[in-house]
Amino acid sequence: MGLSHSEVTFICEDSWGFMWFCTKNGLNRFDGTSFVKYFHDPSNSNSLPSSTIHNMEEDEHKNFWIATNNGLAYFNPFT
Repeated sequence: MGLSHSEVTFICEDSWGFMWFCTKNGLNRFDGTSFVKYFHDPSNSNSLPSSTIHNMEEDEHKNFWIATNNGLAYFNPFT
């Protein structure tokens, strides 16, 4: 399966070589073979604050900061 939405707002590659696609309906990680998709889940307080993703950056500690319609999200890929 492909991206969660056809409108991509930002693309980046992280320090492990994964490609990340910010879309109007979720955050998509591509490993060269398949996608993992992340969405807002109202029943999970640890999910993204919105599924509309505008941008993301990886900091010096390899954590991600994700800009959504409903604010900034912190994502630790190790946990």
